[in-house]
Amino acid sequence: MIVLVRLDINGAPHTNPDGQRLGGTHLHIYREGFEDRWAYPVDPREFRNLSDTWTTVEDFCRFCHIEGLPPFQGVLT
Repeated sequence: MIVLVRLDINGAPHTNPDGQRLGGTHLHIYREGFEDRWAYPVDPREFRNLSDTWTTVEDFCRFCHIEGLPPFQGVLT
């Protein structure tokens, strides 16, 4: 399996192949020769509210250019 994009929310710190270290939430994007081993800081203009699961799913799908989101049922409290 080849991972093209992965969002790690409140994950363990990550060290990129060049030694740059990222803590907490970060975004992995496929890079030829490195697969998904490169991570980038999350742009708050792309991901509006990482503490809200539904908003994060919507933002991630938008970031990945996924159209026509499937229906999701929110958590019942």
